[in-house]
Amino acid sequence: MRIFTCPREDAGADALALGRRVHGREGYGHRECGGATHCSRVLSPLTEVHMTVDLAYFVLRLVIGGVVMQHGLLKLGLVGKGGSVPGVAGWFDSIGLRPGLFWAIVAVAAEAGGGILTVLGLGGPLGPGIMAGDLVVVTYVAHWSQGFWVGGGKAGWEFPLPLAAASFSLALLGFGTWSLDSLLNIAYGQNLRWAWLGIVAIGTIAALASKTMNAPKPKAPSAA
Repeated sequence: MRIFTCPREDAGADALALGRRVHGREGYGHRECGGATHCSRVLSPLTEVHMTVDLAYFVLRLVIGGVVMQHGLLKLGLVGKGGSVPGVAGWFDSIGLRPGLFWAIVAVAAEAGGGILTVLGLGGPLGPGIMAGDLVVVTYVAHWSQGFWVGGGKAGWEFPLPLAAASFSLALLGFGTWSLDSLLNIAYGQNLRWAWLGIVAIGTIAALASKTMNAPKPKAPSAA
């Protein structure tokens, strides 16, 4: 299917090139032919695919970023029953994730900051990358010991694990056209993307190691 129609048969390639320059992909564009605009805007199957993919990215960003962002705002006491960073820090210290205050600040930044960036589609792999790292730690620290299922008074890891996987996927794939990165024409090279994910991985391993090394020792049974 020809994307652009024009009285001049030799204008098709030029029109396609113009459409790519103006819109960043095949599908939309106009071209001046013989002093007047004769080309019609035609929606191609390729463009329909792009629009579907962009919609999928957009929905994924809103849902994943929005859910994780709420957890960060909860730790700041801005939503829900109202938590606090010192309260989170105290809990982290109690379970061996030390220093608690440092990791509490990291958690808030990853969840609130990463969630906001992901919803807006800004910052490339930064937002979803730190969310993925945070959620891996959350899965291990708060959910793994409770089994897979959520329910019956237990908070299993069936909830945070899909969030972590979706966040990691967004960090690899990007945000799509319906994002501030695209609007501002900000691009991120693959080398930068992998470098950032490597940094996130190091931070995640450090948190897991801290939790493992500082885990509370089980109390010895008292003598009868």
